[in-house]
Amino acid sequence: MLRAQADTMMAQLQAINARISAIKLERGANPARDTDANFSGMTSKATEVGGVVAVVEQNECINCEICANVCPEGAITMEDVAVIDAQRCSGCGLCVDECPNKAICLAIPKEAP
Repeated sequence: MLRAQADTMMAQLQAINARISAIKLERGANPARDTDANFSGMTSKATEVGGVVAVVEQNECINCEICANVCPEGAITMEDVAVIDAQRCSGCGLCVDECPNKAICLAIPKEAP
């Protein structure tokens, strides 16, 4: 029963995020920051179950390394800015919550064409 509720909630979250992304695109938002970023053909821990992955807005990242330190999957490394290995990302959102500059968001990967 709980699994069914969780699946329903995930589907609802995906629908909400997809609608938010559509609205942002209609308003001319920055496509690099949209929550429906294109991850075509990618498989990851998150995408295998239809989840989300973290994405860095490079212009906003201040290279503080907080996200890399909180990532339980070790999916974030630091170069000039945070770099997220989407194949290792579980979509937990800890990096999003901890980023002091709000430079990370969760994105719903699109299915491969």
